[in-house]
Amino acid sequence: MLLKARENCRAAEDMLDKKEREVRSLKLALKDLTVTLKQVDEIRGTVRALIQEETRAETLHTK
Repeated sequence: MLLKARENCRAAEDMLDKKEREVRSLKLALKDLTVTLKQVDEIRGTVRALIQEETRAETLHTK
């Protein structure tokens, strides 16, 4: 009886360890994704500024 309880406890601890590793992995992936999204926002802002600059230059050129 005690042996079975220890086996069950060990199995539960193993499952918990596995879930904790999964959570850590997901947190790291989320952090990477956050960095990537920030980079995308920076690039989007740069592209927007370049388009506005090009539009102004074309407007001045056609006047």
